[in-house]
Amino acid sequence: MDKVKINKAIDALGLSLDNKNILKEALNQKGEADITEIETKVDTIDKELCTAKADISNLGVKVNDFINANEIIELCVGVNEEIKAANIAKLGDTKHTFFTSINQAYGTASWLPADGGNAFIITDEGHAVTYKISTDGGVTKVSEFALAKPTEYILPAATKTTLGGVKAITNIVNVDTETATVASLAGVVNTLLNQLRAAGIIQL
Repeated sequence: MDKVKINKAIDALGLSLDNKNILKEALNQKGEADITEIETKVDTIDKELCTAKADISNLGVKVNDFINANEIIELCVGVNEEIKAANIAKLGDTKHTFFTSINQAYGTASWLPADGGNAFIITDEGHAVTYKISTDGGVTKVSEFALAKPTEYILPAATKTTLGGVKAITNIVNVDTETATVASLAGVVNTLLNQLRAAGIIQL
């Protein structure tokens, strides 16, 4: 708020000198209060933005930590010494559950150095494949089966005893009580009944 412009505008008013001074003081004080309030709000917003940026940064670190901690381990199917050694090297000190890729498909597996483990894989063809992971790193296929595809829901037709879907009917103009006749009223009622029957709401 420009104090000089405020003072000039007050000087142009037809007020006594005392009243002008009182008005100037009041407006200038209000302006300073407004500026202080704005500065306080801006400072608060800056602090909130800094906090939000820190939260976003921390979230990014947590996501990266999760990805690194849950690295996908690619295993090869087979029981020859070369494959077993390669799988053991990839498993490293992995224990319990981890993400894995076998035969270019992905899933989860569990493995302990002393007990071995299992893997459950979903292929891009919609098949589920299970594997056994031996303590020496050998990976053998145990079973494969097709996953059931979700069935499409078909809304049943409504009957007198079964809930179901019905069609909407065409809008019918309200009957004018002042101009309606027996014939026009009968026409409206019959139109309504025909539409209700066609929609499946009224059934013979």
